[in-house]
Amino acid sequence: MTFRCTHPVLQHLAAVLWLLAPGLGLLPLAALAQNIPGIATTTAPEVTWKTPDITALSPAWWTNFIAGPEASFDARTRLLVQSLVERSKSLGPEDQAIAQASIANLKSLFELLAVARSGALEEQFAPVPARDTYSLGDFLQLRHQGREDANRQAQVNLQIEQTQSQLVLQKERRDNLLRQYKAADAESPARILLGINRVTARVEYALNETRSKNLQKRLKQIEQQIILLDEQQTFARQHLVHTDWTLKEVDQAAADAES
Repeated sequence: MTFRCTHPVLQHLAAVLWLLAPGLGLLPLAALAQNIPGIATTTAPEVTWKTPDITALSPAWWTNFIAGPEASFDARTRLLVQSLVERSKSLGPEDQAIAQASIANLKSLFELLAVARSGALEEQFAPVPARDTYSLGDFLQLRHQGREDANRQAQVNLQIEQTQSQLVLQKERRDNLLRQYKAADAESPARILLGINRVTARVEYALNETRSKNLQKRLKQIEQQIILLDEQQTFARQHLVHTDWTLKEVDQAAADAES
C-alpha cells in the first residue's frame, strides 16, 4: 500500500527517518503512523458479495445477498435482477417470455421487500384522557376506545396467522422448486427458469417473514395501549362524579352502549 503523509509533524519526521533508515533498520513510515494517535490510514472496503450464477445457486446464496450493507441493498437488487435479464437472453422466444414475466414479478417483490424492511408503521391511537375525576361520558368514551383497540388487536392477530400459514406453503414450494432444480440439467433452459423461480420464491418468503415481524411489532404496540386503557378505565370507574349510579349500574350502562 502506498502511504502519503500530509501531517506536518510526520512530514518533518519522514525526512529525518529517510536519512537514518538505512543504518537503523527502521519501520516504514506507514507502519509508524498506524501507532500514532490521530493519524489514520485507510484502505478500500472489501466487496464480498457477487451476483450468483442462476444455474448453480449455492445453499448460502440468499444469506450472502441479504447480509450485505443495508445502504447497498437496492444496488445488490438491481445487479441481481440485471444478471437474470442477461441470462434469460440465451433462452428461446417462448422461455424468454416466461422468464421476463417472472423477472417483472421479482422486481415488484423486491420493491415491496424494501418497503417492509424499512420497519413497521407506528400505530396511531386516540389520546387517553388523564383526569382526577371523570364524567360518565368520559368513562364510556374510554370503554369505546378500548373496544376499538381490541378489534384492532384481533385484526392484527388474524393477519399474523394468515402470514404464518403463507410461510408454511411458501416453504413447501421452495423445497419443491429445489428438487426440480437439482433434477434439471445444468445450463438447460429449464434450469434457468427454475433458478429464476427459486430466487422469486425466496424473495416472496423473505417478504412475508418481514411482514410477520412488522405485524408482531404492531401487535405489541396495540397490547401496550390496551393495558394503558384498562388501567385508565379502572381509575375512571372509581372516580366518577355527578352521578348517583352504583358501579354495577355504570358497568351495565357501558355494556348497553357497546351493544
